[in-house]
Amino acid sequence: EPCMDWSATASALDMLAAAVRQRRAGLGHGVGVRVQAARGVGAFSELGGEIKLLDNLRVRTIRPLISPACVIEEAAVEQRIESLVLSTRCDISAMLHAEPGLEPERLLVVVGPPMIEQPAAAMEYAARLRGVASALDDALLLVMRVNFEGGCSGWKGLMNDPDR
Repeated sequence: EPCMDWSATASALDMLAAAVRQRRAGLGHGVGVRVQAARGVGAFSELGGEIKLLDNLRVRTIRPLISPACVIEEAAVEQRIESLVLSTRCDISAMLHAEPGLEPERLLVVVGPPMIEQPAAAMEYAARLRGVASALDDALLLVMRVNFEGGCSGWKGLMNDPDR
């Protein structure tokens, strides 16, 4: 089954914990052996200085993130765009959840470039697609696919490496 209810999840976790405890008892290790080993001489000596048990050793700096609510407030969306997004989502939902045997009036087509490398080029693609979508609106519901993350080229993508 793809999903478990809470009682099945809790039962599976209990079984895993019991297996870990049994394995630990069989090896003769008590709780805390791993922590003591990590404190051994030379552990993480390349970092210099004293480390705490909960330090993330790969983090150099920590900055607070702007909350999603603040981002939404600062990047207000025009009413016509908000309406377009909502109506398109409703159309897609209706198409995906149509009654068996009843085909939707239009075909849902998700189309787009394999990866967004240049925002200006993506905007041009979107403008061209909007023109085609308007012309074919009676038969197709065109939705632009946008992939900001890296592909096969090894580049991490616009979201993770915008200054490439």
